[in-house]
Amino acid sequence: MISSWVLGFFLVQVSNPSLVISKIKTSEIICNKPHYGFKHIRKAISLTSDEKIIDKLNRKILIRKIGFALLIITPIFFILAGIYAK
Repeated sequence: MISSWVLGFFLVQVSNPSLVISKIKTSEIICNKPHYGFKHIRKAISLTSDEKIIDKLNRKILIRKIGFALLIITPIFFILAGIYAK
């Protein structure tokens, strides 16, 4: 169960879109942040017309959602294991 927590943390860190967002020429939302939220990533998608950048950012959103899901569900796994282990 700890492995899902570590994997979730790793996926959230890997899904950092700052390098991809820095390639967008017309960036109204870019202020050289180390991390961006879903709102900023979606706004960056709406600002660009480059299909490669859009695909990369959509992939980063999917990876980040999976990572957050693993981070949230791990404590639930521990609670269920404690309940049903009796």
